[in-house]
Amino acid sequence: MRFDLIADFILSGRDIPQSALDIAATLLIDTVGVAAGATGLAAGRIARDHAFAFHGAGAPEHAAPMMFDGRRASIPGAAFAAATQIDNLDAHDGLNQTKGHIGCAVVPAVFAFAEDRPELMARDALRALVVAYEIAARAAFALHASVSDYHTSGAWNALGVAAIGCRLRGANPDQLRQAFGIAEYHGPRSQMMREIANPTMLHDGSGMGALVGSMAALMAMDGFTGAPAITVENGDAARFWGDLGEVWTIEQNYIKPYPICRWAHAALDAVSGLMRAHGFHADDVTSVTVNTFAESAALFPGMPATTSQAQYSLPFALAVMLVHGRIGPNE
Repeated sequence: MRFDLIADFILSGRDIPQSALDIAATLLIDTVGVAAGATGLAAGRIARDHAFAFHGAGAPEHAAPMMFDGRRASIPGAAFAAATQIDNLDAHDGLNQTKGHIGCAVVPAVFAFAEDRPELMARDALRALVVAYEIAARAAFALHASVSDYHTSGAWNALGVAAIGCRLRGANPDQLRQAFGIAEYHGPRSQMMREIANPTMLHDGSGMGALVGSMAALMAMDGFTGAPAITVENGDAARFWGDLGEVWTIEQNYIKPYPICRWAHAALDAVSGLMRAHGFHADDVTSVTVNTFAESAALFPGMPATTSQAQYSLPFALAVMLVHGRIGPNE
């Protein structure tokens, strides 16, 4: 697909199907709920304090309040803080084909960039969200197809954030093109399986994806160059962009029933179903054998010492389900 067509999709006011807007509203509510639930986590507090201390705005019109905090940081700082907070409670939406998460970065970006748009209507914000989901998904498809390593979501959801910034701030097509190049180049191509083996507050890289994507839009509109983004303009990537505006991948996103890595959910559903069907509890269980795929088996195997390790642990998640019959933030 030619870049001018991609730019038209992002920057124009073209119609978006009601079904896509409806799921965008659902994903928005879900992600805001996760942000609220993650407010008390240490990672979110550290990110907010860091953004307030080190990512200030030089002028009031360049500032935005941090979600569930109220203090003001720069637009990229506010987006970074909220995305990091959400990323560290693994309950946010995802798209299986991307092997990652979009809303975690683009929802904070909408709130941050909307701050200086008091006239922005809710429906227009939802349209911007849909656009961001579609762009981020295809950037993920192209990235995963072009490299051998498995990179975190921040590597590609940064382009969705850049799309939001350019759309809401009235960028022209060339500025958008430069923003994509900047976001792709500076996006955190961090190794997901390293974080799986040793879970920390880094989680899925979406905090940096939100920061980089926001900065990319703002810098491009100031004249900074970075095009082209190879995940958008390289010839091998064209097959992922040809259905833009026709196939709405946002409608394929899932919402998590448990705040645990998605790779553990099939086993959790199986145990939960067996408990309901047969009425047994943890005291009745001698051992559990799980047949699963390689990535799920690679989840943190030890006794978690932190919430980061607990959220990336299949054995711990199964134990919690057996003992409590549910998994929530308090467990």
